[in-house]
Amino acid sequence: MGRIRAVVKKEMKHIVRDRRSFSLLVIIPLFMLVLFGFALNFNVTEVPMDVIDRSQSSESRLLIDKFVQSGYFKVRRFLPDEKEALDAMSRGESVLILDIPGDFSHNLRKGIESDVGLFFDGVDTNTATAVMSYAENIISLFNRERAGTAPDSAGIDFRPRVWYNPELSSRVFLIPGLIVYILMIITVVSTSLTIVREREERTIEQLIVSPLGSMELILGKVVPYMILTLGSALAIMAFGYLIFGVGVKGSLLLLFLSMAIFLTVGVATGILISAIADTRQFAFLLAVLFTVLPTLLLSGFVFPIRNMAPFIQGITYLVPARYFTEIIRNIYIKGVGFETFWGEFSVMTLMAAGLLFISIRKLRSRLS
Repeated sequence: MGRIRAVVKKEMKHIVRDRRSFSLLVIIPLFMLVLFGFALNFNVTEVPMDVIDRSQSSESRLLIDKFVQSGYFKVRRFLPDEKEALDAMSRGESVLILDIPGDFSHNLRKGIESDVGLFFDGVDTNTATAVMSYAENIISLFNRERAGTAPDSAGIDFRPRVWYNPELSSRVFLIPGLIVYILMIITVVSTSLTIVREREERTIEQLIVSPLGSMELILGKVVPYMILTLGSALAIMAFGYLIFGVGVKGSLLLLFLSMAIFLTVGVATGILISAIADTRQFAFLLAVLFTVLPTLLLSGFVFPIRNMAPFIQGITYLVPARYFTEIIRNIYIKGVGFETFWGEFSVMTLMAAGLLFISIRKLRSRLS
């Protein structure tokens, strides 16, 4: 026991001596507690919906009020036609479209069952399933209340239509997000560790005094990992199509261009971490704290951003994976064009350029 105590004492001193790693070991659990506490919200509330009210009657307004008063839905806009509403849904601005026909009030007053259109965005299968259940309950409540006041009156008949993912398959939702997650993890972790490893093993000096320039050294280090990461992404795409039947509906050119920019973000982040960290342990902890956890929790990969606390939603704008997740799902699942996600594409490009400039400059100063 005395010998074991001596080893424990020595190891504790080593842990405390490495203050940065010790601090991260304390910060990461607190960081995860905050993220899981505020970012993980399985309740679906204030779902954005667009309304097409062709009836403009007291009955149609009563139905709309039922959706709003439930607390689950928030009317975003009243639109004149279905095309404009579906265009907004393709841009991710709404999850539900309520289409009330022009003869809605007339049919109800005449005792004729009236059809109501409900269109759901099926990209996020969990949200879509919950929203469909909420909408069905609200319409059932509307029908029961009408039957209570006027027993001979007819109610609403609705048949939901799900866009982009009619089968509500979770694979369609998860595979594009999985590509984002794998790209970020492999690129950042591998890039950061490769340069730190050279510094730990005292071989970086040999590379510095060689004819290699700093930019040539950086490129030589990161290009193999970019190729490996791109190969992993292509493998997921191929197996996703061959095994699960999940293929790319949009432009492959746009997908690969966006992927290249996102890889640049990952490489730049890895270079910046390698310029800051002195050990592989510290580099790995930084990669987990600033890339792995945010990509999993704050990108919309698993949990919808709209359900998060407001200040956590603000933090998500600093997470590059948020933008690429939106882009890849638009291309992969919805098959829409550049005009739908040009904003996310522009922000991600600016992030890539800024991070690359800062990281290379920092690493050059560290190597010189």
